[in-house]
Amino acid sequence: MDTRKTTAGSYAVECDWSDAERRAYERHAAHSYMRVVDVPSEATVGEIVDISLGGFKLAARRQFLRDSVYEFRIDVCVEGKGREPITVGARNVWSAAENGSDNHAGFVFANLSALSRARLQQFIDELSA
Repeated sequence: MDTRKTTAGSYAVECDWSDAERRAYERHAAHSYMRVVDVPSEATVGEIVDISLGGFKLAARRQFLRDSVYEFRIDVCVEGKGREPITVGARNVWSAAENGSDNHAGFVFANLSALSRARLQQFIDELSA
């Protein structure tokens, strides 16, 4: 595939995916709190902006290396009630700074167990209700 440069907001994102690949799953805005924790270090790395069964956009506290795979735990809280955490492997596909200080990063799920997928689907169903 050819690498194309697209503009998203005030930053450029290089992506070699087709439009169909980029939108294979419906995205849902994270109206609930979804904290992302790096499993090996137990450090909070950010909060999810939007999510789908294919991946998520992260409001990040740091930059990520493109094409690197990370092990994350997604802590979900809906209407003040915690849900079972979702552990995932996720590959960074883009990372950018917005407004001079805010970091955003896009991830695709690289390793999603059946249990994690079921928990994620349940949460997405709640978001779409």
